[in-house]
Amino acid sequence: MTVASTPWYVARVPRRFIACLIGCASVLGSGCDETPVAPPPPDPDPVRECTEGGGAPSDDAGDGEMDASAGSSAPMGCRSGEVCVQGRCYAECSDDSDCGPLEQCGSNGVCQSGGGPARDGGPPPPMMDAGPMDPCSTVTCEAGQVCHPLSHQCVDCTDEFITMIGADGNCGIGVTPVCDIANGTCHAIDPSQCAACNFDEQCATTDMSFVGACVARDVMGWSEQVCLQSCDDMTPCPGGLTCSSAGYCEPPLGLSCTTWRRARDRAMCLSDDDCNIASTRGESVFFTETCEGEMVPMPDDGGTPDPDGGDLDAGPPDAGPPPVPGRCLQPCGETADCFDSVGGQTCTDTGAGLTFCVP
Repeated sequence: MTVASTPWYVARVPRRFIACLIGCASVLGSGCDETPVAPPPPDPDPVRECTEGGGAPSDDAGDGEMDASAGSSAPMGCRSGEVCVQGRCYAECSDDSDCGPLEQCGSNGVCQSGGGPARDGGPPPPMMDAGPMDPCSTVTCEAGQVCHPLSHQCVDCTDEFITMIGADGNCGIGVTPVCDIANGTCHAIDPSQCAACNFDEQCATTDMSFVGACVARDVMGWSEQVCLQSCDDMTPCPGGLTCSSAGYCEPPLGLSCTTWRRARDRAMCLSDDDCNIASTRGESVFFTETCEGEMVPMPDDGGTPDPDGGDLDAGPPDAGPPPVPGRCLQPCGETADCFDSVGGQTCTDTGAGLTFCVP
């Protein structure tokens, strides 16, 4: 294949010269200079320096500049109407109207930045986003109570006030000095597995039959502080508990100690709320159907009540049957998760695919 080569008389002509010929041909009378003139660089320091007091001989400062010739009392380097302050030129003023946008007239009679109206004359620019507002900032609690940082409801105590004896949100030094930080309630010292605590000293019995550590746990984003026994290969956990990577005996399936203890104690309940951490309905830490056997009367259908059931001498209307409490159950994945598998507990499907330790 033959490749056409550029003639020598074209290859040796500088490109700038060719561009100049084209420009001269298109604009009659225009001159071509191979040395372009670059625009002057911007002044990196638009604030002019000056010498206070003046009086030194100098050439004329030029267009718009003060002539700081011999005998002049004006500052060198400043224009008419400017004052030299600490080596810089500032515009003189008598009030803020003499100054530019975002400036104000200082006590020394010169315009300074840091005040004045916004550039467009409208409202000042918005403040930088400080992040979401704390929901507790709008909660007002009764004396002695504080806002829980997670439930945003008024409670008796929180972890923030554990050491602040006498302050709202502190359990004090009486018979209930322990703050259950998950539920925001005050309790007596109970050195036992999964009991609420605030210090290690609250996790050991006097006879040393139980010795644990006060451990902070994060349960699906919810904080609790509880007594946990240590464990290792030589010291296994009691039935139904698992030895965590941190070396503590903890409830299975990531259960909160609240849910585990209320199931272990077979606590009475009228709803699932009574078997889980307070105010966690709708949270992932909340386990449904943990309250079994409760019977709560249905609310009135809203019809017109018959005050005495048709009997004018029947006295006050019947309030209906009282609610019957049920018992809290422990969620499980297998029978080994149950706290009393030795006593016959099994992990059983109680309906809707949910499994709990029964009986």
